[in-house]
Amino acid sequence: MIISISGLHSDVDHNELTCQFSPPLHLERNKQYYLGLVHVRFINACRNVINKKLYANGKSYNIPNGFYSLNSLNAKLSELLNGWSDGGIHEEPSNFGVILKTGKFKIDFTQGDSIADVLGFENKVYAVNTENRSSLPIKLLRGHYKVTCNLVEGSFTNCKPTRIIHEFSHPTRPLEHIFERPSKIIYFPLTRDHIREIHVQIVDENDKPVDFGGAYNVDVRLHLISH
Repeated sequence: MIISISGLHSDVDHNELTCQFSPPLHLERNKQYYLGLVHVRFINACRNVINKKLYANGKSYNIPNGFYSLNSLNAKLSELLNGWSDGGIHEEPSNFGVILKTGKFKIDFTQGDSIADVLGFENKVYAVNTENRSSLPIKLLRGHYKVTCNLVEGSFTNCKPTRIIHEFSHPTRPLEHIFERPSKIIYFPLTRDHIREIHVQIVDENDKPVDFGGAYNVDVRLHLISH
């Protein structure tokens, strides 16, 4: 059986897709049922900068929440600093990293709400007139997504049970159409003999619901089988 669930990001409660069966879908008790992900599809409007600040020359600057490319974030930082012509952030194509040129600003990435993790930089202070390269994973350039479902069991993260049915990484290009189809569907056992509701959620690498931040459609297709 194929089960399709879709909805608008802006209408989804807590970024969770829900499908209700009325009457409930009753499963044969002498069979074991399994559920797998066929595909997930959405527009990449996920906010990749949320509640972050830039600390420069002893001052803090609030960065508006939103979905940024490296170029658009550089433009926003330059705007906040009232001009950053001798510095900025730029992509380093040779190793898919980020270059930070501080120019006249001392950049402080030691604060917990700084944009260090977004850009892949260590939590330290970067002196004026220096050129620095990122050394950590860059969240701004690549997103990691997990698809969870309330009906299944059998997956584990750090030896703890989860309800993840699929996870994947994808470059984060603004408003790109993301269509993820597993090359081989992995099926997980169901935890009940009837289905009243299915809840599917897309979370990030920290298991926090992805903040899509836009009125775009998200579509999930599941496959229910029995043995």
